[in-house]
Amino acid sequence: RKDHTNPYIKVGTKKETPKSRNHMRLKLTEEETSDIRRMRDLPEDERVLIDVRSEKVSTDGKNILIGCSDGHQIFDLVGNHMKFLMNGNAAECCCHAHLLNGGALPLSPTCPDNDAKITAEAYLINTARSFDVKGANTIALYTHAPCGIARHCGFSFEETLHHLFEAKERVKKHFAGKIGLKVICLCQVDYGTKQLTYHIPRKRWKTW
Repeated sequence: RKDHTNPYIKVGTKKETPKSRNHMRLKLTEEETSDIRRMRDLPEDERVLIDVRSEKVSTDGKNILIGCSDGHQIFDLVGNHMKFLMNGNAAECCCHAHLLNGGALPLSPTCPDNDAKITAEAYLINTARSFDVKGANTIALYTHAPCGIARHCGFSFEETLHHLFEAKERVKKHFAGKIGLKVICLCQVDYGTKQLTYHIPRKRWKTW
């Protein structure tokens, strides 16, 4: 007798997952790990991936977060970002998140993903609404590694960051009339044994 509420479970048996649904948590490749180390382990004044400082994230405790909906990373990504906001000594903490596959990457005008256009339009429409609803002026654009969409597009880690900053330029241009607008780029990395979030300053990226 089958349990019709879940076709993958039979009464009296252990839960079984078909091979087609057995998608595991992604792991960093050697190339990705090497690129991350090269950007992270530079002298402090040259480092591309730097530790997040709460005052760089927000001064009023409000952010519109655009990130990936990856189920293995979402708790760490959003949870840590809320901690960054709370540590900034603001009167409130408001992390207004828009999460779709690929994070901010689909906002890059040259992102080759088939769904990039419709995803980007959804982000821009909802971000505009979020300005009115939450009164936030700072947009936090996230990518993460390893990222399934980045791999689907054939991006190296360095190329992923290139598209992240392309996304930033698009967002700034689209909301050019927004007074006080601030757009920051961040990257969450899953090392397997730990997950860390880095801020990527534009000037450091441009000199990389």
